[in-house]
Amino acid sequence: MAVGVFYGREVFNPWLIAFQILLMQTVFYSGYVFVLLIADRVTASHANIVHQMFRYDFFNLHDTTGFVTCLGMFVSTIVFVTFGLVYIIGRAKKCLDFAGTLFLIHFLLCWVYYGFPARFLWWLVNATSMGAATLLSEFLCLRLELREIPLSGVPVELSSVTSQV
Repeated sequence: MAVGVFYGREVFNPWLIAFQILLMQTVFYSGYVFVLLIADRVTASHANIVHQMFRYDFFNLHDTTGFVTCLGMFVSTIVFVTFGLVYIIGRAKKCLDFAGTLFLIHFLLCWVYYGFPARFLWWLVNATSMGAATLLSEFLCLRLELREIPLSGVPVELSSVTSQV
């Protein structure tokens, strides 16, 4: 998506939306696996990565694996999901929608994989991660959307324009 372009009336394209959702899920889970692999390697944890991602009972602060799982979710969301929202979605008004969809799909996958998440820390980490990614991506998208649009290839100095008048 071009940055700094006037956004006119957007045409509803369900295939584009489905592709963006699929791409955001891919970015999220790839980033989550990447962070967990590094964190598990550093802490010498031998936990199953799939269990860490989809089982709510891994979210605890009592052992290293649980702490790594919580931190991995937050870090991967802040880094990968935020920049995915900025560069794949590209619009501030769509960030909350796509972040909510991403975490709703993650919730459903966790529910199917291991059952309804019954641990408060799972809900807290997921809600905090979603909120932080949404706010940060909206901020970054707004900064990109509000950049000046160059009218020509050569920048014009304000002082040279006012001295000619």
